[in-house]
Amino acid sequence: MYDIESISADAFLAQIVELYQSEALAALRVLRTHNNNPPFTPSEFTLDPTAKGLPQLAVLAEQHRRLL
Repeated sequence: MYDIESISADAFLAQIVELYQSEALAALRVLRTHNNNPPFTPSEFTLDPTAKGLPQLAVLAEQHRRLL
């Protein structure tokens, strides 16, 4: 009836990054810079989604690591 599809949180976040790349990467950059105890380098930050069970998001973050 409404053609709504259930997807995982990982797939949802990956779609957000793909659809709104500049805004999503800016938001991820803010998240990274606000983690200051301990601080995350961009490389460390791209590994964090994998540890949290978000491998698709981790791949996209790694592809755009220089922007984080």
